[in-house]
Amino acid sequence: MNNRNKAFTLIELLVVIAIIAILAAILFPVFAQAKAAAKKTSCLSNLKQLGLAQNMYANDSDDRLMYTGDNHGFWAWYPSENCNNGNTICPQGFMDPGAYQNWGQELFPYVKNLGVYICPTAEKLSGVPYGFSTNAGAGNTTYDLNGAVVGVSTTQMSQPASTIVLQSADATSIDAYMQPTIFNVTSSNNDTLITVNGTPACNGIDISWMGETHGKGDNYSFADGHAKYLNRTGVTFKMFGISSDVFVYGPTNGTVPNTTGLTDVTKNPNYWYTWGECDLSAVK
Repeated sequence: MNNRNKAFTLIELLVVIAIIAILAAILFPVFAQAKAAAKKTSCLSNLKQLGLAQNMYANDSDDRLMYTGDNHGFWAWYPSENCNNGNTICPQGFMDPGAYQNWGQELFPYVKNLGVYICPTAEKLSGVPYGFSTNAGAGNTTYDLNGAVVGVSTTQMSQPASTIVLQSADATSIDAYMQPTIFNVTSSNNDTLITVNGTPACNGIDISWMGETHGKGDNYSFADGHAKYLNRTGVTFKMFGISSDVFVYGPTNGTVPNTTGLTDVTKNPNYWYTWGECDLSAVK
């Protein structure tokens, strides 16, 4: 009997390779989606921990949320600009002893882990002055404080469960940003403001580099301590504590109700000039 080892034909090998290629094309996107979902969950966990920290901070601070520094009559929305009397950027970012008072430093005793400040999905901002710092112990963060809640008592909020405290930026940098910003302060340690029509004003509420770290949406922490993911267009001006109609500068200037959602980031031309009255006790 003549026994011979049977080998694969060229056609059979090509069929196997084609099947493997098809399976890879099907599975690789699934793996990528699973990885993105894991990072999104990790980011949400970070904001949940920061939300708990913000409430512990308030419990120790007469029920008031975090403060930020007074930069010549304006609250410092990028606090690491302050070293050497504002002449140099602080090398340790928001954790630098010379940085303006900021929410990142104030929450650190309750968090004790700089990694919690960073969303694994966000890219690391490069370049001077606000690029990611690799210095040991430097403060880098993806997250951003809502200026409308700076130093505010949570008991004065009409809707703490739906009032945003922290949101995500699209990149990680050395600054514990504040956005939207609130104008103008006379002191960083109280609520006394130079007001417009008797009410504090916020601007830069709807800008393109916030609220789109995870596809069409992002994670947010709220004044009652909980955190959740929201589509960007499902985040309203009201959720930032804006009690009035909002002026939107864009292709068609005008006002919209505070219940209006933010713009889709792919259509947002970077609306710095979105204005509204920040009155958390009067949000309706």
